[in-house]
Amino acid sequence: MNYKKTMLLALSVLIANSAFAIEAQQSDENEKGVIETLISNGLYFQVGGGLAQFKDDPYKNDNDITSLKYNIGISTQPFNFEFGYLSFSDGDGFSIKGLDVLAKHKWSLSRDGGLFAGAGGYFYNAEMNKQFLDSPPETSGVSPYLSVGGYYALSEYIDVSLQFDSFFNVSVIDQYYDKKDSKQLNQVSLSLILHPWSNSRYDAQPIEFIEEPVKQEVKLGQNSAEYSYDDATLSAEMKEQLTQFAIKVTELESYDVVVIGGADSKPGFVEYNTRLARKRAKRVADFLILHGVDERNIHLETSVVEKEESDQDARKVEIAVKGTKVVNTY
Repeated sequence: MNYKKTMLLALSVLIANSAFAIEAQQSDENEKGVIETLISNGLYFQVGGGLAQFKDDPYKNDNDITSLKYNIGISTQPFNFEFGYLSFSDGDGFSIKGLDVLAKHKWSLSRDGGLFAGAGGYFYNAEMNKQFLDSPPETSGVSPYLSVGGYYALSEYIDVSLQFDSFFNVSVIDQYYDKKDSKQLNQVSLSLILHPWSNSRYDAQPIEFIEEPVKQEVKLGQNSAEYSYDDATLSAEMKEQLTQFAIKVTELESYDVVVIGGADSKPGFVEYNTRLARKRAKRVADFLILHGVDERNIHLETSVVEKEESDQDARKVEIAVKGTKVVNTY
């Protein structure tokens, strides 16, 4: 198979593979034009160059082997496909030119950069233009190769890529042995990748509606049931009442609680009944703390009504809460 037939065959296979990848990703593209289809699948252009060297070559050429490539690419899932022109030359009669085909997978490490790895084929024609060689000056072949590298977005439309390629079984004319030989060719290249039709290659982020928290002042009040004479015990009714009240208090963002223990007293027993009133307030506070109210925000007070006659209305605990809560405005 000569060089031209090899190139045509490689190009046909590549176009078929690319068309299959596009069809698998978007089945409705048949209704669009070819250019529109390519653009919608992330068509991009790549241009770059680098330095290359044959591996384990006992005769190192004094002239550096430089490379130059022009590729077009298509972004599909999960691979990118690239194909184009790649050439090598030492500037002293040695050159390789041909069609470069590569399929690679990318791993994003951040919004702007990442790594890639891939495999490809190089359909080439090699020439050693030395007058003293008896061997034919040209040879052609297909070289499989592996590629690894990284990329970074300089802008929305331009990426820079650093790439290492290792080409296997590259058929060349060895000028020292004057015969055809197969070698491994390694190269490092730097490229610019252009995305001229990119609307935005960054993932769209959902719009978040951020509402400023609106704080509303809240006042809560509660009176306990009446206590029996000379008693500070919490009845079942009081416990149920305080449990529901504690739930309302703990739902507030911030609060201060004042617990006022009440009692009635004849003139000669005010001191005793003040202690009783405080005991009533303390037991209510302990119950609230047990149900989640922060003890640091609770303050105890007493209220003793001094009368000759017993006043049951004074035998109770009053709770006053001043706090704030966040109100949704939407």
